[in-house]
Amino acid sequence: MTSPVWWYPALALLAAVAGMWGVIALHGWIQRRWQPPTVDARDTLMPPSALGTDSQMLAQDLALADDLAQCLTRGGAGLSLLYQPKMAAQGHFTGAEALLRWQHPVIGRVDPGTFLAVAERHHLMPRLGQWVVHEACRQMAEWHTQGWRVGVAVNLSRQQVADPDLPLRVAQALAQHHVRSELLTLELNDAVHLHAPTVWQQGLAQRLKALAQDGVRLSLDDGQSPMGWLQGLGSGVAHEIKMDGRLLAGEPPDPARLADISVAHAAGLRVVAVGVEDPALAERLRQMGCDELQGYLFAKAMPGRHLAMWLREGLSADARRLSPQSLTVLEPHPITRSATQSRSFPTITG
Repeated sequence: MTSPVWWYPALALLAAVAGMWGVIALHGWIQRRWQPPTVDARDTLMPPSALGTDSQMLAQDLALADDLAQCLTRGGAGLSLLYQPKMAAQGHFTGAEALLRWQHPVIGRVDPGTFLAVAERHHLMPRLGQWVVHEACRQMAEWHTQGWRVGVAVNLSRQQVADPDLPLRVAQALAQHHVRSELLTLELNDAVHLHAPTVWQQGLAQRLKALAQDGVRLSLDDGQSPMGWLQGLGSGVAHEIKMDGRLLAGEPPDPARLADISVAHAAGLRVVAVGVEDPALAERLRQMGCDELQGYLFAKAMPGRHLAMWLREGLSADARRLSPQSLTVLEPHPITRSATQSRSFPTITG
């Protein structure tokens, strides 16, 4: 019995379709076998050396910038501040420095050096810095309702200090959260000073003087000598200068560093030594004349609620508790705690 003639075109069509799908499957297998996987910038934060190509690095950079911009648009969802205590050389608590962290919804915690560099490149620092100022003010107001008057220092970026409206923006944040200006310290890092020839011409000195006149405290970084800052800013504007305690107390002592401490004191600046990690270093810094100390010897950076716990658990029984109306105090109140006292505090790594 012979097959119907119409079967032949049908069989040919089926063979063609099967062959097409076979070619597609083979092509996919070859791609998976021989081509390296692509890098999804949102799924990993590989170091530049591991990304391989400029296009992949650019994709990661743009993706992070977009995510950070969206984060700020949503009110800073995923951003947080940790607070590291600052101690007077005599041993009492004087305030805290705010350190910014970002918990990305997909890749988890992003290294501050990574996302701050991205924010700088994509001009997000003014928005990011304003969020930090507002969050620090909000936290200070919350502490105050709990009976603690805690001053906070926040870092200013080069883009922030170039903003002509900086004094107004800071004043608005303080007013919104009902915080006195004397409790807020703005830190200028060496990146600001390195770009000084342009920034000073744009009125930086006038903006900083306006902030100081409003009562906001200014802190200078030791990327340059105190004289370098004072030549551009003048005396009577800044409140303190921060120096690396490990460099200050080197062996043998550096005469130039000792001279910097003397110059700072002569200009009315308090000297804050950072990076203090052991009692011996703390003692040497006290003998050198440092006014405040900051570092792991006292505590690591911690969330705001844990700083309140740290204060309750670690400070002496005669620590001053403040009434809700007592925010008029201008100078940090000395809440006594021995720098080397052995107590159990919340351990929050920064």
